[in-house]
Amino acid sequence: MKKVLLFISILFFVNFVNSCANQGGEIIFKKIASSVKDGDHIILSDFTDFEWNNVVLCNPGTSLKEYENFLGPVKFRDFDLIKAIIFREDETVVKIIKQDYHPEKYLKVEFYINTNSYVILNRDEAIFNVKKILNRVELILAGT
Repeated sequence: MKKVLLFISILFFVNFVNSCANQGGEIIFKKIASSVKDGDHIILSDFTDFEWNNVVLCNPGTSLKEYENFLGPVKFRDFDLIKAIIFREDETVVKIIKQDYHPEKYLKVEFYINTNSYVILNRDEAIFNVKKILNRVELILAGT
């Protein structure tokens, strides 16, 4: 019985942490979606309200080993089909936003980078071109 209660407690804690981390993402994405037009250029730092000096944008091809380089030992293995945005202050993780990814479904706000795994950008390099299609926003890394 104690093992079952412990398992349930851990499960609720993991869901709570994931939902808290992703709530910040929803706020950022709502700000972006409501204020941009097709053809705009945005600076990512204009849409955040916390300190960071580099961001790691991860596509679904990012390996567990690469995630461990950014996050330290990863205890949960739910990074297979996600796109992750990892805001850092130097090497310290400030915020993680995980977006569930499915190749046949578009995300409401989606970052596009020219790689199958990840890119690390300094704060002043996180500039994107906006492509708005119906009710979704594509953010394409400027210069690619």
